[in-house]
Amino acid sequence: MKKTNNQIQKAVNKNSRTTTNPVQTAKKITYKRITKNIDHDGFSYRARVMVNGVMLRRGFTSQRKATLWRNEVKRGNI
Repeated sequence: MKKTNNQIQKAVNKNSRTTTNPVQTAKKITYKRITKNIDHDGFSYRARVMVNGVMLRRGFTSQRKATLWRNEVKRGNI
């Protein structure tokens, strides 16, 4: 006796494991390069500076603030 598609699908569904609570996955943030060592993710700006072999990173709400911070740290004023 051949099984119909509905019978096969019911058997597959019955044997498969399903979760009642779906697992949320974290969204990957993608940064777009604005200038050297300043990136933008659509909402905030991320500035990076290497000082004495240590990478400093900081987030800002504007590109101007990020650029000013980066330049001050490079000069050694902060």
